[in-house]
Amino acid sequence: MLKVEVNIDETNKIVKLLIYPGDDPMKIVEEFCNKYNLGEEKRKKLENIIQEKLSENDNDNENENVSQNENENENENENQNENENENENENESQNENEKYKI
Repeated sequence: MLKVEVNIDETNKIVKLLIYPGDDPMKIVEEFCNKYNLGEEKRKKLENIIQEKLSENDNDNENENVSQNENENENENENQNENENENENENESQNENEKYKI
């Protein structure tokens, strides 16, 4: 799941945009923008943010799968992988707290 907090107007109103696995991200963005009366410029900006975040998540997942395969073959990397997992968890927490003004 991808969670993005969006500052949608001058009143600094924050709205959470959630995208679940299997969702069409661009359709979700379109519906979100329609619901909050956001124009074309803001829709494009939000689409770019979502695409960037999804790419980051895909890269994180690929890195996690590589680490798991390496662990099966090399037990001596356990400490390194624990540190990587801690860093990934910290990055996930940071990503969840990011707010975007559109």
